[in-house]
Parts: sequence; C-alpha cells; structure tokens
Amino acid sequence: MTRSAATLLPFFLLYISSARAQNCSLDSRVGAEAPYIKESHLIPQLERHKLDVFYTQGEVENVRRTVDKCNQQKAAELSKVLEMRRDKITKANTLLRYADVAKIREQIAVLEQSKAEAGKNLEKSLDGNAPYGLFVVLIKNVNDPQKPKLQAAAQAALAPEAVKDLIGTHIERVTKVSSMSEVEDLVKSYTNGEMMPDGGALIDRLAIANRYYLFMAKVNVKPLKRSPTAQNTSTMPSTLVLNLEIDGNYEAKLQSEGVIREHLDEIKALANIHLENVKNNNSRVLELLRAEIQKTESEIRKYNENIAQRKKDEAASSSEIRRICTELGSSFNPQSPEASAAEAQRKLKLEIANLERQRIEINDREIFPLHQILRGSTDDDLYKDIAQKIVEGTRNLEQQAGTSFEVDEYTEVRNGLVEQDLQSTKVKYIRKIRRIWAYPIAGNNNDYQVVLFGQFASEKGGIIPNQDRIPKEIPKENGNKINNNKGSGVERRPVVREGPGFGERLGDFIESFEGFDLSYQINSNFQSADFGLRSGDYFGKIGFSLGGYWANEEEDRAGILLRLAAETAIEIDEEWRIVLSMDTFTGLGKGSFLGIAPKIGVGYYYLYLTFGPEITTISSSRFSAQVGFSANFNE
Repeated sequence: MTRSAATLLPFFLLYISSARAQNCSLDSRVGAEAPYIKESHLIPQLERHKLDVFYTQGEVENVRRTVDKCNQQKAAELSKVLEMRRDKITKANTLLRYADVAKIREQIAVLEQSKAEAGKNLEKSLDGNAPYGLFVVLIKNVNDPQKPKLQAAAQAALAPEAVKDLIGTHIERVTKVSSMSEVEDLVKSYTNGEMMPDGGALIDRLAIANRYYLFMAKVNVKPLKRSPTAQNTSTMPSTLVLNLEIDGNYEAKLQSEGVIREHLDEIKALANIHLENVKNNNSRVLELLRAEIQKTESEIRKYNENIAQRKKDEAASSSEIRRICTELGSSFNPQSPEASAAEAQRKLKLEIANLERQRIEINDREIFPLHQILRGSTDDDLYKDIAQKIVEGTRNLEQQAGTSFEVDEYTEVRNGLVEQDLQSTKVKYIRKIRRIWAYPIAGNNNDYQVVLFGQFASEKGGIIPNQDRIPKEIPKENGNKINNNKGSGVERRPVVREGPGFGERLGDFIESFEGFDLSYQINSNFQSADFGLRSGDYFGKIGFSLGGYWANEEEDRAGILLRLAAETAIEIDEEWRIVLSMDTFTGLGKGSFLGIAPKIGVGYYYLYLTFGPEITTISSSRFSAQVGFSANFNE
C-alpha cells in the first residue's frame, strides 16, 4: 500500500460508515420537512391513511430502539471524527513548532561566527602582549674589528635564541591554567616570534687585546604563528648567547670564555638595573593573557555547547517533519525541511477543515425525541386536531433541542500571514428543525397520543469573541540574537493548545448527559445515597452516580459508593409508568463490596420507587428498596 493510499484509508472508511449512517432514517405515515411542517401539509397525509395512521405501543417502542441505535452509531462516528481531528491538530501544531529549520541553521552560522570572533580576539591579545628578555652576546676570535658588522652579527645570533627562549618559556607559562581545552591548540600554535630591540644596545664593546666583541641589549619578542625571517649564520664567528633572566650562572660562563673583570662588572651592574623590570613586565603580561585565555575558553565552550544543541534541534525538527510527512503521505526534502513542512501544513489545513464539516454533518444526523407526550381527544375534527398537536410538538421540540452550540474551528493566522500560528476560534452554530416524524397512538376512550421525533440542521451563527483564546506573543530574549549567558537563545513560536480548557471540557462532558438522578436505598446490609448523571429519558436511560454508604446499627461499614445503572419504563398514562432497572455498584471503604440489583417499581412524574433482590459479595440475596428523583436538564 502506498503512503498516500494509507493516508486516505481512514477517510475512505469514515466516508463508507457515514454513508451507511445517512441511510439511517425513520419511516412514518405522517411527517414533513421544513418549511412544510404545517397543518395544511399534514392533514392530507392523515386523511389518506385514515385510521391506519395510528401505531401500537410496540411499534413505537421499536421506533425508539431504532432511534437509539442510530444515535449510538452517530456518537461512535462523531468520536472517530473528533479523534482524527485532534490528531491532525496535534500534527499541525507540531509542524508549526518544528518548521523553523532555516532559522536554526541561521543561528548555527551566527554561533560559528561568534566563536571565530572570540578566537580572533584571543589572537590579538597574544599578538599585542610580547615577553621581554635581557641578553648578552659574546663573539670570540674576532679578526675584523668593524663594530657595525660585529653588532649586526650579534643581533643575528641573538634573534633565534631570543625567540626560542622567550616564546617557549612564555607559552609554557601561559598555558599553565586550570582548563584551556577549547583554546589549547590556538595558544600552542604560537611557536615562533619576531624579535624587536627595546631601546639601543646597553653594551657595545670590542676588546681588541682579547679579540672578543661583547653586546648586551634588552629585547621583546612578538609571538607569531609563522617562522621568523631566517638569518644567515654560516659566516658568523663563534658566539655565545646568554639569557640573564633564566641563566643565573652567566658571570662564571663569561669569565671562563675570557671576558675581563671590568666588562663583567659592567654587565652585572646593568643586570641589576634592568632585570627586575623585565621580570615584572613578563609577570604582568602573563596574568593578562591567562585571564584572556580563561575568558575565551569559557566563551568558546558555551558557543560549542549551543552549536551542539542547535544541531540536535535541527536534527529533531527534520526528524519530526519527516515523520509527519510520512504519515500524511507527503514528500520530504531533507535539503529543505521547511518547504516540506509548509506543504504538509497545507494538506493538514484542508483535512482539518474537512473534518470540521464532517463533525457538523454527523451532529445533524442525530434524531431527537420529544420528551413531552402529546395528547388529544377524538371528539372534534380528528385529523385537524392531530395536525395541530404535531405543529405544537414541533415548536416544543425546537425549544427542547434546538439550542445553539459552540465549535472550535482552527485557522492559521498571524499578522495577516498564513502558516504562522494555529489559532482556535469559537464559532456558534444554531440548530433549526429540519424534519419531523409523527407516530399517533390510539387510546381506548376517545383519546390518542402522538410521539414525535425530529432532526435539526445547524447554521453558523458567527464567531464568539473571546480574548482569552487568542494566542499571546512569548517575549523574546535580546530580540533574535544569540545569548550565550541564557541558553541557546532560540526563539520558538507560540503554539495554541488544541481544544478548550479544563472548565470548558468539564462543561462539554456534563452537557453530553441529558438528566440527573438523586436516590436513596436501604437494605439489611447498608443504606446509601447518591447523585448521578444519565443519558436518555424516562423510557430508556443509562448513567452513573457517586455517593456514600453507611451500615445499619449492627454493622461497621461506611465509604464511597459508585453505581452504574440502566433503566427502561412502560407508560401507564400521562402521570404513571412502570420502571424496570438493573444496577451494578461497588462500595469503597470499610466493608468494601461489589453488587448487582435488578428492580421493578413505579414512577410518578419525576419520582420513582423500586424494589428487588440485591446480591453482594458481603451477603447472599437480600431485599432492597430505592426511592429517587429523576429529571431532565431542560425541564
């Protein structure tokens, strides 16, 4: 089976069952459709059938059973439609919630760019904070006494040693922080540098007698990722380069190389002046860079976490859109999930609207019995009198069941643009009588009664204003920008929950029942009182009730009572009826029990009294009596 066929199957089955239900209609000798429910249209039907127009009580009971069956079938189909409708609305809301894949990708790009900027800022800090050093260069066995050449040779020999010493030591010190996993590679990539003199030479001495040249200078090395310019050292004489900050034995080394005392004292004096400044400067640079590294480390870690979360969101959104598209039989393009979501949303919008129409159509198939028995006398013009009673009963039926009702219709509206938010709007429908079926029943004393049934048509009565049901905007943090201090900074569209709130659901649930019961029962085991809701009327109803039970004096028994009851009745006259019922009940508390109780009794208007055996798990059959009050909500 293809995906599209699988998607259409539920609608096909629903259509078949709906078509079958539409054939569920009543057959009566007297009936009419609006606008012909009037005496002038009814009297010819009555005259044509003459006395054959009358039905027996048994025939009318069969009609009642047919009506009950039709309405039960209607309720089952309506339940299926509402379930499908809820499912479609859930899918539509899910699509609206996840159809922002393009925005997620934009946010990932912004995060990646911000992460790169943080790395560049750290590079600027590394570039702009150079370590310092104090160096001495000794060139031995000098043959050419030209000092400019000797100074250039000394600087050429100093540069690679200064880069090696200062950058190596500097980076090693900088990286001794608690955590730098996110920036470690970047920091350690600074393996080279460019030496810059800090002022002129401190010592520039040529000892001709001893044939050596002595050079002392304070320098700084700018960290670089690239290699410094290579120096030509192939023609340089034998040299010795000493870093006075890390080589504490420099005096002995120079002395062993033949440097005279006068020059050693001069180097020592200058070292005492400049070395402390070099160390202080390097400590300051070190602290600044460590602070910058820790700051950048924290920023990049958050960026990476947010990027990972956004990629998960992207994958989850694409997965949800793919799932819903598959269920709907709609194509999915992994390169453009948002376009796939828009197409699926369009299909869902049509399907939801179609289910809204089906919901109203199925509602209009319900057949309503007039709870009032129409009675008349055969002393006058029989046919005219019956027609008048039918017209009068139609007006009463319209008052009884022609109330308006509300439906939640869903549209995608926001700022005048479709496919933004799924918004619930209450729409009022008004029931108007569409057709009636009349069943006259002849009496034995120049009297008769008419049992009336009717169907209604629903007409849209307009939108009900209710500001509480309009979706409200969710405040955005910092506009649409990424905020690394407050999660991923993701903006989600507000989505209206499907259906009414708890109070409205409770009201709808209660309205599905047509009446209520109050009852009190007594037997040899316990007494009870309860209140319940029921569907149906006096001549056939089912319902449940909640109450309490308590024991007679010799028993220690009390708790909550739950009861499920079914009842039918046989009319004796306008006031009295015979009542037949079957109760199933349970007690929860002290002396818990289960029980059943078939009963028979009489009813008088709203009151009834029944008797019968009662079988429970705490005793064998006992006799029980029940008295109650039963009424319809519209009475």
